[in-house]
Amino acid sequence: MGDLLREKDWASTELGPIESWSQALLTVSSLMMASTFPMSLWWGPNNIVLYNDGYVPFIAEKHPSLYGTRAEDGFEELWDILGGIADAVKSGQSTYSEDQCLTLFRHGFIEETYFTYGFLPVREESGDVGGLLARTTSCRNH
Repeated sequence: MGDLLREKDWASTELGPIESWSQALLTVSSLMMASTFPMSLWWGPNNIVLYNDGYVPFIAEKHPSLYGTRAEDGFEELWDILGGIADAVKSGQSTYSEDQCLTLFRHGFIEETYFTYGFLPVREESGDVGGLLARTTSCRNH
């Protein structure tokens, strides 16, 4: 994933070139990319998605097209749930959901999956929430 991060034309995205990223975004994305624990980071007002290698199995063929796009577009089938979570986290709340059923489009069809995950706010140097860090601990099919 490090190669994808370095090779992406970030200037053509809402995040802009890496050189313009805030210290908070640089630090959290670097920590996330170095981790083997499945994580994704949604940044900015439109929740631009970054994620690490551990997260790829959860999103299947959404990779690599999800990388650097809006979460709302990449998770359109889940946005009625995830949009509310994103709003809550942007207000400063952390969340945790255990064994939650999510109908996710992957493997070419809508699939009933069960995830345990949590989102936490990532604060900018100003104290404002700049993004959301999601940790996903399990996924199973019923």
